[in-house]
Amino acid sequence: MLRWFAPITVLLAASCAAYLNAGHSELTFDDLASNVLRDAGSTGVVGSVRRLFAEPWSADEQFAKITFTLNCTLNRALDRDPLDGTLFLAVNVLLHAVNGCLVYLLVHRLIVMTRPSSPPPIILPLAAALLFAVHPLQAGSVAYIVQRRGILASLFYLLGLLAYLRFREAGRARPVARRAKDRRREEPGLAAGLRTRQGLLWLVAIAVCYWLAIKSKSMAVTLPLALLTVESCLRAADPLVLRRYSSSLLVLVALCGLGGLAFLWSQGLYDPARFRILPHGPAQLHGPWAQLLTESRVFVHYWKLLILPLPNWMCVDHQFDVSRRLTDQFAFVAVALHGLVLASAWFAAKRGRTLAALGVFWFYVALLPYAVIPQTELFVEYKTYLPSVALAFLFAEAGLSWRNRLPILPGIVCAIILVTALMTATLRRNAVYCDPVSFYSDAVAKYPRHVRPRNNLADTLIKRGKFSEAAEQLRAGLEIAPNNVDARYNLGNMLGNVGRYEEAIREYEAARDAAPGQIRTYIMWANALSRLERFTDIEPLLRTGLQASAPDEKPTELAKAHFNLGNELARQGRFEEAVTEYETAVFLDANHANAYYGMGVSLMRQGRTNDAAQAYSKALAINPNHPQAREALSVMLNKLDRAEGSPDKKE
Repeated sequence: MLRWFAPITVLLAASCAAYLNAGHSELTFDDLASNVLRDAGSTGVVGSVRRLFAEPWSADEQFAKITFTLNCTLNRALDRDPLDGTLFLAVNVLLHAVNGCLVYLLVHRLIVMTRPSSPPPIILPLAAALLFAVHPLQAGSVAYIVQRRGILASLFYLLGLLAYLRFREAGRARPVARRAKDRRREEPGLAAGLRTRQGLLWLVAIAVCYWLAIKSKSMAVTLPLALLTVESCLRAADPLVLRRYSSSLLVLVALCGLGGLAFLWSQGLYDPARFRILPHGPAQLHGPWAQLLTESRVFVHYWKLLILPLPNWMCVDHQFDVSRRLTDQFAFVAVALHGLVLASAWFAAKRGRTLAALGVFWFYVALLPYAVIPQTELFVEYKTYLPSVALAFLFAEAGLSWRNRLPILPGIVCAIILVTALMTATLRRNAVYCDPVSFYSDAVAKYPRHVRPRNNLADTLIKRGKFSEAAEQLRAGLEIAPNNVDARYNLGNMLGNVGRYEEAIREYEAARDAAPGQIRTYIMWANALSRLERFTDIEPLLRTGLQASAPDEKPTELAKAHFNLGNELARQGRFEEAVTEYETAVFLDANHANAYYGMGVSLMRQGRTNDAAQAYSKALAINPNHPQAREALSVMLNKLDRAEGSPDKKE
């Protein structure tokens, strides 16, 4: 019992120590995080669990959202802000520590399976798991709160693999060879596992883990391919066994490919009519071939950061150009390099270096979704969380190779030095994630010609009232990219915040010209016109924006535009039309409390008191602290009490 308790305790302690200084002054860093955590804060635990089973086959990350909802609920129970970051970070660290323990169990189990005659001391799998636990690249998932999705998906991914190894043992058959040197080697009969009760239970466990992994983050769809990779590496050293099962493995790999395409089709990312993978993002994004070439270069950098994570090489928002042809940025060199690495891994598997081969193949299998699905995020460090398990496999293989050449004490000293160096780098890296200003400033310093982090830094500075510093970042970004819509939009917002509305309108006009389909520009433009009391221009502007809005525009943004249009119509006394706009707003965003309140006011002006009361009640159901809705409903009820049951006016 002590043999298992000691490594797990060490891993828990090391994981916690690596993130002691990762406290957050603010919880969210980007729109994605804001939306995910806002939904968690507004949805109860019961509602989140119902959503999990309402659409059981959709990859909606609902299980991860349940954990965010639990965090918000716990914060409320402790009289804290629902989005207070302390407990969110604590849960992330705990889940990461559990993953470290799973890596330890996995490496230990694989070593025992591949070298049953001489298993190594527990220090080797422990050191390998510690490398995973304290590696500075993991800060991109642990300290970046919303990336808990990847941590959870990895947890169930690893549990699924461990369950598969137990299923494999449940179907163990008789020896495959009668030669003396092969008598100890046993062939797992996977079909035999299906005929045992224990094997069936482990198979169910694999299916449950797979489902929960996908419900945490869709990149876990590659788990079946990872299981086949493990099976292939375990069989590769025996030509007889490999030859016997090669045809079956090829069929299973083909089935995995078809299953992956079916999954993409279910998510709207595959067009079977044209046999084409579609972008995960804007429709005009580059295609799958450009994504593959670009990611081949990115994967080289991921290997570099895994092996040598120097602080100057790490960044929260890397700038990376797209390769559309093999010759662009020497993409063909990266493709050839990966081919050489994969061929070397298969050669290592044939030579019995199972863990080394598995580490290489694991890296590419875990990153496969990012290689084939076009997306805007090309080079981000949190994508390496699950692939970084490969480093533990490679380290374990190196330790197995050197244990007969290197005495145990110097080996332990080397492992301690390496783990300490990585933990020091992680503690230093955590400082970047403690505050949004440092988060984006780090990217600006490392990529001064990258406009996006400048825009995000400026947006953060605007929220803190540091307008001059924000303007400096935005103008620097516009010097680099004069037609950058985000920079124009943020500069307009900043000018509006300081009362320079005419200048703000000019920036919104420039943003409109660069991207006519972005409704947010029209919304802020209309707000600036309202401040200048140019009311006659507001209605036509908002209607133009709604007509020009892009097909993939966010429903919440469209709801804001309809809400503002409803306000303008109500100001003109056109209450019936205003109610229509408010109803459209709540149809697009059911949690828009202000739209329900505006609807209630317009209904009251039409004498529809019952309908107005319902609208006010819905506003309060969404936001119990809505002061205007509470006051309006209270006044209405007082009037009804004084009327002593007089009939309501109805239209």
